[in-house]
Amino acid sequence: MKKNILVYISIILVFTSCVTTNKNTDLDFLSDFNAETLVTDEIQFTKINDSAEYALLENKIYRQKVHLVKINLLSENIKLEAYPNETVSYSLKNGRKYFTPVSTKEFAKKQNAFAAINTTPFEYKNIFSKRTICGTHKASGNEYGIIENRYCALCFNCKGEDRKLISECRIIRNQTETELEKYDFCFGGFFVILENGCVEEKYKNIKDARVAAGLADGGKVLYLMEVEGGTFSKFYGLSYSDCAKIFKALGCSDAMQFDGGNSSQLVLEGRALSKVFMRVKQAAFLGFSQ
Repeated sequence: MKKNILVYISIILVFTSCVTTNKNTDLDFLSDFNAETLVTDEIQFTKINDSAEYALLENKIYRQKVHLVKINLLSENIKLEAYPNETVSYSLKNGRKYFTPVSTKEFAKKQNAFAAINTTPFEYKNIFSKRTICGTHKASGNEYGIIENRYCALCFNCKGEDRKLISECRIIRNQTETELEKYDFCFGGFFVILENGCVEEKYKNIKDARVAAGLADGGKVLYLMEVEGGTFSKFYGLSYSDCAKIFKALGCSDAMQFDGGNSSQLVLEGRALSKVFMRVKQAAFLGFSQ
């Protein structure tokens, strides 16, 4: 009986986790909703520390809720954190690396990160099995994922004794060995949604939970975004284009999507900002510490 219950739970989680699952394409009343209107002159960013700020964007009528963390990448007071990294063990099968899953909150606590998000998509057999990363995840020059040319990545070069002080940040459209070799850290995602100030309109209008990143001020400022939504959420979530329009309104030139759906999680100062029904543990993370 106990074994059957675990099987049922695993089946539920497979259909409610990792990547887009909540296909909200038929919400007609949302056709009047303009994501850019979430960004107003009244946005209040609250200081987290000397390098970062937080803001909440919300529209109760259209049931939209967006969390933003704004980070000054030139600050000498922040360091880049990643999971997996050189301290993490893994098993090897058919040329792929498999890692013990952790939650964003667990990663943030271990790395003492004031802000952390899940990043690269992953595969797994069940909620108890190890995860393998579907896309690049490069930390301190070491690759832990499988490069996926069709996907994009957020890439950093770093300096300092521990190579964690950020000197450069870029979003690349396609994961290629030639491009990835240029950087110390690379966090794979899905697709570019904003490039040189132009919104990518080619994606389906699917509303869901999202995790995304945008660059402003020539790559000196990074915005981390979590959009609440997904299975059993009271919020409807946003489409790729919606997220892009918000980033553009914030002054970003480029932006990209990480793994969304019920994998979405942004942790700020040890607190998960959203509540997701039966969220599974993930495979890859990006964080910032002091």
